[in-house]
Amino acid sequence: MANPRVIMRPAFKTETGKFVSLEVKGSDTIGSIKLNIQAKEHIPFDQQELVFNEVVLENQYTLSNYSMRNKSTLTVNGKSVDLMKINVKISTGKTISLSVYSTDTIADVKTKIYFKEGIPCEKQALIFDEKVVLGDSGTLFDYYITANATLTLMRQSRGFVIDILIPYGGETDAGTVTLRVKPSDTIRDVKDKLNGKIGDSRDKYELIFDGVVLHNDDTLDDCHINKESVLTLMRSSTGFMHISIEAPSGMEFDLEVKPSNTIRSVKEKIEAKLGIPRSNQRLIFSEKHLEDNDTLDDCDIYEDQEEVVYLKFAD
Repeated sequence: MANPRVIMRPAFKTETGKFVSLEVKGSDTIGSIKLNIQAKEHIPFDQQELVFNEVVLENQYTLSNYSMRNKSTLTVNGKSVDLMKINVKISTGKTISLSVYSTDTIADVKTKIYFKEGIPCEKQALIFDEKVVLGDSGTLFDYYITANATLTLMRQSRGFVIDILIPYGGETDAGTVTLRVKPSDTIRDVKDKLNGKIGDSRDKYELIFDGVVLHNDDTLDDCHINKESVLTLMRSSTGFMHISIEAPSGMEFDLEVKPSNTIRSVKEKIEAKLGIPRSNQRLIFSEKHLEDNDTLDDCDIYEDQEEVVYLKFAD
């Protein structure tokens, strides 16, 4: 049986015949190893099936559970992605059911809604968990949308006066920003003015008024927004986020990552950016050394945190 603490280097053979090498421990779960393979080979987690000694390995078990040894060979089989049902709640109060794959993009989902309800894709805005406007290029897998999840469909405006109050933030940091604008100002203009107030890029959020996600090219007048109208700011997501890394020199830089990225893949991004070999890197967050096989989500590392991740040289 594998020692849970000893580093092993089993080989992973893909369906193309390619061998992938990973440093793992006996205590690593099959699920965490699949995430590492996803980061390295871009094979989606839910499309992998790991096989050892003709046994399909279960995500929740560790390598030790399967008596894995150093330099053992595992096979990475692709598996068909099952259809799943999700629900979409429309502004009329009607809820529809869609058959989708976890690999479907939000654009794909909008197309399915168009064929079912006749709502043009460009007039749709999909929201998940009541706080994120989903970007078209992200997949359901990227947004952690699973079977029986419910999305909310809002109309996307096509197509404001003087003072606009805009609530922003969550329950604990909600506030109000007052902007002086003109009826001829576009939503893009409003976002630029708002950026000067809250210091956030306009592509990171959407503005909502009267149940409609406002299009950047529309004017306030187009959207019938009048003096002291109240808009809602809602974060927009592409499935990616930015985290701050502080190098040993004290220089800070940003990396574009996903919550499902492993620390190993973050180190690979740093190596590509700074030329520091992954084996020479140690990443520290909240005074804790981060393990290669853990994901950013496992380490409670999210976007917009004040605390940075510190990069140190390995001993």
